[in-house]
Amino acid sequence: MTKDEIWSISYQRVCTFFRQQEDVAEENPSVFLFRTCRITLAELEPNKIGSWEIRRTRIHLEGENADVESIYHRF
Repeated sequence: MTKDEIWSISYQRVCTFFRQQEDVAEENPSVFLFRTCRITLAELEPNKIGSWEIRRTRIHLEGENADVESIYHRF
């Protein structure tokens, strides 16, 4: 299963979440592993709406269905 989404959450916040999970390993600063699921993060340029800046992170999850769904819903 593959999920590829853009979240309106800062890259740092997403990384912090995955680093705090005891069963998630950090392969490098933008790639994490959870069972068979490989989680790849990419910091995107913020969107601007007037004076508001919205931070964005692309998250790509790939692996067996149960593992992808489990870590996806945990966040």
